[in-house]
Amino acid sequence: VGCLFGEISIGTPIFPGQSDVDQLYLITKSLGRLPDRHKEIFLRNPLYASTRFPEAKDVPPESPDSLESRFSGILGPHALQFIKSCLKCDPTQRENV
Repeated sequence: VGCLFGEISIGTPIFPGQSDVDQLYLITKSLGRLPDRHKEIFLRNPLYASTRFPEAKDVPPESPDSLESRFSGILGPHALQFIKSCLKCDPTQRENV
């Protein structure tokens, strides 16, 4: 839902990777580190056995890759907060109804 809302708002994909790994890198570059559980799943997948996991650091709001920077002037604070709450890497931290 967060990706769809964001992509409709800007008219382009939020994470337009050239491959699965590239897309994962773009996601972590914008949202920060993946939970350990997700890293383990990635590394256990035989398709990625010889692939190095794309590491990312926590993303400060002023970073050009942050959601704040990417949606600045496009979305209001409530809409941005909605997208951020939907796109948290750790599913246990996402909003629920």
